[in-house]
Parts: sequence; structure tokens; C-alpha cells
Amino acid sequence: MINTGFRSLRILYLCYKKIAMICRKICVSGYQSWLFALFLMIACTQANADILNFYSWTFSDFPGDHYCQSSSITGSVYYEHQVAITITPNAGCTYGSSLYPPHSGNFKVRVKELPMGQYVDSSYFYLDASKSFEEQSVTMSGGSRTVYDSSRDTIAVCYYLLDESGATYLLSGRGADGCSGSPLPPDPPDTSCEINNGSDLSVSLGQSVRSELPTVPDSGSAKAVQIPVECAGGDVSFAMKLKYNNPIIIGSSQAVSTTTNGVGVAIIYENEPIATTDSKNITFLKGSNTLTLYFQAVRDPGVEVKDIATGTFTANAILEMTQQ
Repeated sequence: MINTGFRSLRILYLCYKKIAMICRKICVSGYQSWLFALFLMIACTQANADILNFYSWTFSDFPGDHYCQSSSITGSVYYEHQVAITITPNAGCTYGSSLYPPHSGNFKVRVKELPMGQYVDSSYFYLDASKSFEEQSVTMSGGSRTVYDSSRDTIAVCYYLLDESGATYLLSGRGADGCSGSPLPPDPPDTSCEINNGSDLSVSLGQSVRSELPTVPDSGSAKAVQIPVECAGGDVSFAMKLKYNNPIIIGSSQAVSTTTNGVGVAIIYENEPIATTDSKNITFLKGSNTLTLYFQAVRDPGVEVKDIATGTFTANAILEMTQQ
């Protein structure tokens, strides 16, 4: 009989413009145990691409002409007599900016005419605060609206970004025309994630009989470990990879080899053992998250049960998470 446990976790953050190292100790209970060390490395990179299908304006005087936000419709519009102006998404219009969303989450675009205050909203779409607008590629959709204004010979055109709480940020428009809203940040917010509330993590896998060790990893009988992850500054997307030397091949799966011949440990994520060649996409949202991994001691079917030693054994692996 062997008593299994999960001993230590070291977390290394290699993030944009800052480096921090946090070490965690995972304790094992029981007099006979194997020790499993998991090293979690988080390295941050950035990826690239605009808000497509952005709003355009069409004047009833010139129905064939469409004016995108990036052309002449950026401040005030002059007209000599009352005309109908239709605001509608246009596949030929793109909004790009070196500014950043205020946070990661769902947003909508609002185009507003002043002084009458007539406006139209797009549907919500997701923006990543770690990337500027011009580094993202989202396709906007939404309604159209025809507006009129006979009160004067100019109207102001204001473009806003609204989050789900109603907070309003100014995408484009002049304050002199009455366009107002919170400014968009010129830099991405600092993001950080803390695992297990910054404290040690203890996991016990219980005792196992050599002859009962499975030869096929199965999350249904594996030990589920729910690791709390708290993130600040925005959502963070990672490519998760597992690295370890001399993996045990069990069928079409891999397991981390241990110092006891014929015994390995399978690390399972979303019902699939993680192999050294796998890359799993995972996103931690701003706020509280839970990363669930399954750990299971397994036996190499090529090794007879009688040849597996009892007692303590160790294993090591590196879980590398690279920010996308």
C-alpha cells in the first residue's frame, strides 16, 4: 500500500514590464508518501488586429456617400438645411486607436447626435484590456437610426464606448461640441493573478494499493484539486503547457514519471491528460476564478505489480502558462 500526496508548488510570474516570484509549499500527510512538485511558470507576451463594421453616416442629400468615423465625421457636421442622417454599421468602416479599453469585458458603441441627443447603440462585443483597439479584431453589429436636427446648421457627432454597468468612455468627438465621457487609457492596465490566496496548498490523494493503480488515466476516479485564482487589472488568457522529463506512455496518454519504476502521475484538465506536446487555452477573468486539475497515480502496464516498490517516491513537472 502506498500513500499518495501533492507536496509543493512554486509559481514564477514573468509578466510584461515586471517580474515577481512566489513560492508555495504543499504539505503531505501520511508516513508513506510520494512527493509531487509542480512548478508553474507564467510568461506574458502580446498578440495583434480594430473594431470592424463600424458606424457610418449617410446624408439624404447624398444617399450614395458613406462617411466613416475616421474621415470627415469626427467633430461637427455642417449642413445648410434640414436633412435626414442615417447612422448604420458599415463593412467599409474600421475604428482603430492606440488607446486601450478601460478593462476587459463586454462593451457597446454609442453614436450620439447633439444637441438633440438622438443616438444608436451597437450590440455588445468583448474587448481585451491587455491590447489596444488596433491590436484587436472584433466585428461590430447593431441597429441603425435616422436622425434629424433643424435647430441649427451644425450638429456634433459623438462616439462613445459603454460597458455593461453603463460607464461611458469617449471614443471620438470634441469637448467643444458637447461630447463628454471618461478618457480611454493610453496604456494597458497592470494585470496580476494570485494562486491559492497567496498561501500554501495541501493536497492528499489518500492511500493506494499497487494492484489497484489504474493503467488508463480517468478523471472520474482522479483527485480533483480546485485551485483559487484571483486576478486584478483585467481578464488574462493563457496557453497552458505541461513540461516533464521522461514521460510514461500509457496508451495514447502521457504521465509524469516518478522515482518508483512503473508508477506515474497523470495530470488531467477538462477530462484529458495533459501531455508534453499539448497546449490548453485558458482564460482567468478579472476577480475570482478556480483552476481545476485532476491528479491520479497510474501504473505503467508494461511493469508487473510485484515489481513496483512500496513507500515514498517523488515526481516533478513544470506547468507553463504563457499570456496570449
